[in-house]
Amino acid sequence: MSGLTSVTEGAALSHPRPELLAVTGLRGLAGLAVVASTVGVWRGAPGYLQDLVTAVAWAGVLFFFLLSAFVLTYNYPGLSYTSGRRVIGRYAGARAARIVPLYLVVGLVVLLLGRLNGGDWVRAVWTDQTRFVGALVLFYLAFPLLNRPLAFVFDRTVRRMPSLPWLAHPFLVRLGVIGYPLFLLQTLVLHGFGPVHAGTISNALLALCWIGLVVLTAEGAHRYVGVPARRAILDLARRTARL
Repeated sequence: MSGLTSVTEGAALSHPRPELLAVTGLRGLAGLAVVASTVGVWRGAPGYLQDLVTAVAWAGVLFFFLLSAFVLTYNYPGLSYTSGRRVIGRYAGARAARIVPLYLVVGLVVLLLGRLNGGDWVRAVWTDQTRFVGALVLFYLAFPLLNRPLAFVFDRTVRRMPSLPWLAHPFLVRLGVIGYPLFLLQTLVLHGFGPVHAGTISNALLALCWIGLVVLTAEGAHRYVGVPARRAILDLARRTARL
């Protein structure tokens, strides 16, 4: 089974430490919760249920960032802005290779579709995703400053978590691996569908189909855009460093 830092997912080199598959599975649950909340609840649902769905979306995003922080803490032990230009450069290059290519490709698709649907359509589809990527960039920039306190929390929480094999289930791990394209593509895929309009079985099944479509689209974007672009960028950076 491969996770976030495996060569099969675009990493230039295999990672020397065993992967935290359960944490990746938790990332998958967070991403799935956000997508489900984007589909929404049926019209006429109690206000507390609609508020709960909104809260789940925000909590899912925050949880995704928290788990990402723990993964980075595990993969970059001791990283700080005093680690040297070469180490920081490798870290920055790896982060950029992960998020920039897919954001640019999906953004181009949104702009092309926006020519057919108008500027308001682009803003409706892409505003939250741009904010999410902006927050992700700020988080990556701040991580070297936060690494030590995060490591302190990591050692006292994640490392002491009881063994939960079901979190390392291949399906959840896969959702965690495609978490970034999942967040990036959900609004584009679901725009125009809107919330479920009635609490019927048929509409519930339709909502599940839309969630499945988001997952399949994210998998395709990750496999055919994200991974090849990440591998190409990291290989180019490695060859350039040897010159």
